Amino acid sequence: RASGGLWESREMRRIPGFPLWPVSDRASGGLWESREMRRIPGFPLWPVSDRASGGLWESREMRRIPGYILVYVLWAVTAIAGALVGYWARNAWLTSLVISSLDRIERDVRARFYASLQARALDAWSVFIVGLALVVLVVFVEYYYRTGFRQGKLWSRFFLMTAIEIGVLFVSHTVYFALATSAGLLPLSSGYLPLVELALLVIFAWLYARSPKLRFSG
Repeated sequence: RASGGLWESREMRRIPGFPLWPVSDRASGGLWESREMRRIPGFPLWPVSDRASGGLWESREMRRIPGYILVYVLWAVTAIAGALVGYWARNAWLTSLVISSLDRIERDVRARFYASLQARALDAWSVFIVGLALVVLVVFVEYYYRTGFRQGKLWSRFFLMTAIEIGVLFVSHTVYFALATSAGLLPLSSGYLPLVELALLVIFAWLYARSPKLRFSG
């Protein structure tokens, strides 16, 4: 033990498939590596050095840490954008419903009462529906991005989810502005917002189409 060195038995050499590795003294330090571990697919191999001599510890999972940080940054961006899209889309659809029933409300007092009850019920239920959809979105996107990173498809999936969110917002605002301008509540020139959303939708759809070239994986 005081001299250190390698230990190896002739008898062990005769055993087929028996793993042989160098065993060095603790005072001298060194590398430990098993042939059997090399045969395990995906098993991380790293140098293990003595505490007295110091050294670096590195594995494949540690190399993926920057990628996983990016996964959860994009996950947070998608979740926040989803909350904003849900809020704006909900307001747009509720306002569109009110605008579409203006003629009926103005002519009949009873219809005005029932329309008020209907609007309150839809307002309460829409909060529940949007909140539930947001919870599902948060859970699904975390899994979707995490597995996409392992497959080298993180950017592709981020661009796809962003395009879907912008598409929902574009449809909601288009319906709202169409009803509002037809009822004379808004001028035609105020419909620039759906055009901006359409431009963003085209941009992210284009990025999604070329995203196979933008690979980021561990």
